[in-house]
Amino acid sequence: MVIASVCVALIVIIGTVDTFGRALLNSPVMGAVELTESLLATTIFLALPYAQRHAQHVVVDIVIQSFSTRCQLIAFFCALVLTFLSFLLLAVEAVDGAHAAWLASEVSAGYVPVPIWLAKLLSAAGLIIAAFETARQIVWAILWPKDALSHRGASSAEAVHLEQG
Repeated sequence: MVIASVCVALIVIIGTVDTFGRALLNSPVMGAVELTESLLATTIFLALPYAQRHAQHVVVDIVIQSFSTRCQLIAFFCALVLTFLSFLLLAVEAVDGAHAAWLASEVSAGYVPVPIWLAKLLSAAGLIIAAFETARQIVWAILWPKDALSHRGASSAEAVHLEQG
């Protein structure tokens, strides 16, 4: 999450310098668009493990809340398994893409050659960490089902209301 936060700060700095350079000096930052695009992708994928750990994904649970505790646990477990498989598939493809980009020393096609391979490598790392976190949550849900459901497997700020039954 620290690296993702640094990426966000860099996006803000690049955007600010580019805007002032364009407005005041009629000289934009070369490669600002390419850098911002790479940093955005990196930020998203590096923040995924944090969002997964703290159950910060968008959840529509209007229907799920009316289920019994057992059905809520089954739905939660199925969602975790599908999330894990999704992260795993994306991670495998991201690692393959990052490896190919690194071997080719892939850079952006703009005036300033921005290293695309680095953004792909960091994005792959975020997906791998997210897959490991989801696997941890699956094990947690198997060993401590009620605790996993009430806290979503992590020290979340909000506990999910469980109906007794």
